[in-house]
Amino acid sequence: MIKLKRKKRFMFNLKDYINSKKNARKNRQTYKTTYTTGRLTERIIQHRLRIFMRTVIIIIAVSAVVLATVVSLKNRTYSGYEIVDTVERKEVLDAACMEYNGNILTYSRDGVSCTNTDGVVLWNQTFEMQSPIMDMEGDKVAFGDYNGSVIYVMDANGPVGQIDTMMPIRNFCISSSGVVAAVLDEGNVTWIYLFDAKGNTIAYFKTTMKKSGYPVSIAISPNGLMVQVSYLYVESGYMRSSVAFYNFGPVGQNEIDNFVGGYDYTDTIVPFVRFLDDRTAFAVGDSRLMMYEGAQIPTSSWENLLTEEIQKIYYSENYIALVYYDVTGETTYRMDIYGRDGKIVDTVKFNIEYTDIKFQKDKVIIYDEMECLIHYVGGADIFSAQFEKGVLAVIPTSAFNRYVLVTADSIDTIELK
Repeated sequence: MIKLKRKKRFMFNLKDYINSKKNARKNRQTYKTTYTTGRLTERIIQHRLRIFMRTVIIIIAVSAVVLATVVSLKNRTYSGYEIVDTVERKEVLDAACMEYNGNILTYSRDGVSCTNTDGVVLWNQTFEMQSPIMDMEGDKVAFGDYNGSVIYVMDANGPVGQIDTMMPIRNFCISSSGVVAAVLDEGNVTWIYLFDAKGNTIAYFKTTMKKSGYPVSIAISPNGLMVQVSYLYVESGYMRSSVAFYNFGPVGQNEIDNFVGGYDYTDTIVPFVRFLDDRTAFAVGDSRLMMYEGAQIPTSSWENLLTEEIQKIYYSENYIALVYYDVTGETTYRMDIYGRDGKIVDTVKFNIEYTDIKFQKDKVIIYDEMECLIHYVGGADIFSAQFEKGVLAVIPTSAFNRYVLVTADSIDTIELK
């Protein structure tokens, strides 16, 4: 019995010993696996960290190069130019000339034509007008005669259609989608109509002096859904202006005359309203500059009071430029350039008796027939020089230092030097 007990205890210990060895092996294997997995995870993390750091370094380096390039371009100046290409152009008497999507738009009372910078006529439209009115947005352009009853619509490919208004035209504007908003006169009643490019009526409503005043300026959003109208109202010797918004999308369908909101301004004339995009509009009065935000129901986002008489108004997607006489006497003109936030981002002073001022992204181009100034917004004057012959239009190109000059008898591509 004693031997059996000892044998049994010996067998039990041996089994326990064997199990302990197995557990030890398992623990060593688990440790090795955990250690290996940990080392592998650590290596993956280190590899990913190295890739991340390299990416950050590359981004910083590229950003630095881009910033240095931008700063260099902002501060680089040119004092002359060289004609690198020229083609002949047939002169059109009593015609105006302007840029149109990188091409040349030439129009008079007899018609309009579009020519590329190689001198090739892309399309033309004939008409007879006494006092042509023109509006352009994107690749859409419209021509009508003040007091006439026909509006011609064109795009990059040529004539699209014509609109018979059946009433005298007082004003109109076109959207980049081809929708035309027209102010039409019918005696004591003024109508505002929306037409598509083919001449089909989309919507209309009437205004009267007693109800809302006379529509002084009109604008339409690029998508053709929002219309902005400035009204002038005079009663008992008091004058006020109203800026009204009309929504011709689903939001405005249940509103009377699609009217979704407006603002009144006492002792102020607001002769200029425009959209910067589908949700941003602005208005310029004789005493203030106003911005409105909202794709469906625009609300006032800021106002700036003005104390000087505005000479001209220019704008782009990002900037609004107001031109004044320079009261300091240092130059003839001063131009304050506002950003979308209502702050003045730059002031440009110049002596050019400008025929046009245009923006090309962050560059502003000021020119007349014999002189040109190119200024980088927030930077320096990058070009100032006299032209060799009379220039009708200056057209920017995709190259930073190349421009197209349209003269009476030539189309010259120049490179700034």
